[in-house]
Amino acid sequence: MGELTRALSGFERISVIRIGPEGEILCANPCACETYGYSEEEFRALRVFDLDPDLRADEWPGYFVEFRVDGASRFVRRHRRRDGYEFPVQVVAHHVTFAGGESVLAFLQDISAQMQAERSLRRALCVIDGIWDPVYWIGSDGALMYVNDAACRFLGYDRDELLRMTLFDINPRFTKDTFEEYWSNVRKQGRWLVETVQRTRDGRDIPVEAAVNRIHFEDEDFNCSLVRDISERKQAEIEREALEEQLRQAQKMESIGRLAGGIAHDFNNMLTIILGYAELMRKRLAGDDPLLKYLTEIEKAGGHSRDVTSQLLAFSRKQVIAPGTVNLNELLDEMQKTLLHLIGEDIRLRIRPAAGLWNVRIDPAQFGQVLVNLALNARDAMPNGGHLTIATSNERLDGKERSGAVRTQEDYVLLEVTDTGFGMDPDTLSHIFEPFFTTKEIGKGTGLGLSTVYGIVRQNGGRIEAVSEQGTGTTFRIRIPRLAECDLADPAAEETTEWREESLSGTVLLVEDQAAVRGLATRMLEETGLTVVAAESPFEALSLLRDEDRLFDLLLTDVVMPGMNGRELAEIAEAERPGIAVLFMSGYSQDLFVNRGILEKGAHFLTKPFNRSRLVRAVRDALDPGAACGGIS
Repeated sequence: MGELTRALSGFERISVIRIGPEGEILCANPCACETYGYSEEEFRALRVFDLDPDLRADEWPGYFVEFRVDGASRFVRRHRRRDGYEFPVQVVAHHVTFAGGESVLAFLQDISAQMQAERSLRRALCVIDGIWDPVYWIGSDGALMYVNDAACRFLGYDRDELLRMTLFDINPRFTKDTFEEYWSNVRKQGRWLVETVQRTRDGRDIPVEAAVNRIHFEDEDFNCSLVRDISERKQAEIEREALEEQLRQAQKMESIGRLAGGIAHDFNNMLTIILGYAELMRKRLAGDDPLLKYLTEIEKAGGHSRDVTSQLLAFSRKQVIAPGTVNLNELLDEMQKTLLHLIGEDIRLRIRPAAGLWNVRIDPAQFGQVLVNLALNARDAMPNGGHLTIATSNERLDGKERSGAVRTQEDYVLLEVTDTGFGMDPDTLSHIFEPFFTTKEIGKGTGLGLSTVYGIVRQNGGRIEAVSEQGTGTTFRIRIPRLAECDLADPAAEETTEWREESLSGTVLLVEDQAAVRGLATRMLEETGLTVVAAESPFEALSLLRDEDRLFDLLLTDVVMPGMNGRELAEIAEAERPGIAVLFMSGYSQDLFVNRGILEKGAHFLTKPFNRSRLVRAVRDALDPGAACGGIS
């Protein structure tokens, strides 16, 4: 017995007890005495079921036989110390024969700390598996050491499959070389936030944001990555960038529109002078005068310039328009022969009108110009022939009020013009509505066709967009607001009467800041018998109006002038001279001033450039109280 006791005392960190066939404790080493709180003599007075509260006395003989058969067993039990504290132990039991007697030698190890660590680990893994976002533990060689349930769901693999894979298998952006650089950065910084992608089982690359942390454990570095799917955020960024680009494009187009309108306004003043003096010169030349052929060329060039100016005004939405109730199906039916003639025999025209198409309120002449320009554009895109399809439909869109809080429905008539031409790349597509932008050779296009279309659509309250890819053709989509039922009736057409130029009488106060236009208008009016007093500014005109010795029957004033506009001048003139007639003139359209509240609807208005007969008629209508009010275009 002494030798065995000495042998057992050599186990300094493991408790060892020897148990007899009846469960009696024959001896215990010092570690067992310290762990359980008994002396060696007290241990010899105990039985094994005194240490194991879950073991009954009648069960021990059966266990003893099993130990004899198996020779050795390993298991975990719950033991109790002298003070009543219970703790888990791992038991390794060996059946031994010593000094002619059988016994069980039990090696007992307190595993409280180990089980607590295991519980903590299970708790941590439970938390990690409960996280909605994927979590990965990655070794320094890129191997996946652990993945949570979310990672399995996200990538489409089961856990066993993923744990046989590496980071390179799930992230196409990483190679061993790039991973070394990445891992070096993680080591230096300790943590890192990076945007990358992960490839799923079905081959999709999903953008993710990875929060990477370096973990040092048992002399080894690990990379713990918490990954978040940022597909929605990336899509939102793309949409935001697209909206910002649309805003920049709209602002650019608006700026170009203002510039184009300003140029057209000034050019109309010049055309008034060119065409007006050409008209006066023609009246003074004999029918066989050799100069007439030169004059004709001047008038032809001036007329062409007037058309270009009209296109610029259409783009800038400052052109004179005459809107009416229009059914686009009827307009297409009327224009079908014209369109067929324009596109030629190599291109097949298909018109697909929708049944029950809503009416719209547009200028039919202008919209005919839209169809012509789009047809010509399509023809140029299909030099070897193709198909041109024009379709109409009713469309109801969800819109948002400016507050963004209330959703409303908006009804449109949709016109789609589709060709099967060579299409456009994104860069070309982004510029097509800009004035003077063209992809044609020098001398074969002005670059005003699509910009005119853009301006006309916008001026008539509509929207236009183009969709195109190289090799797949182009589709233009035009949306015009539906005409409400209460607005279906067109205003009564203005009465028109035959008019011939006749002598006029009275005094006109002409206010025009352009000297050449002022001189031309003065000469034209004086030829009819009118007395003209010209002023180069509104302030000079006010001085003349306040001269009691002067009598004026009509104020003829430009609308846009430095210091004071024509409307402000007219208000003062009407206060100073009650009953004075007023006629406005401008290179911009009357609608522009009415929409901006500068002029009242129905005010007498003359659009530049004008000739002698239009000027005289406008003056006569303004002077004659019985004449119908309206613009002279």
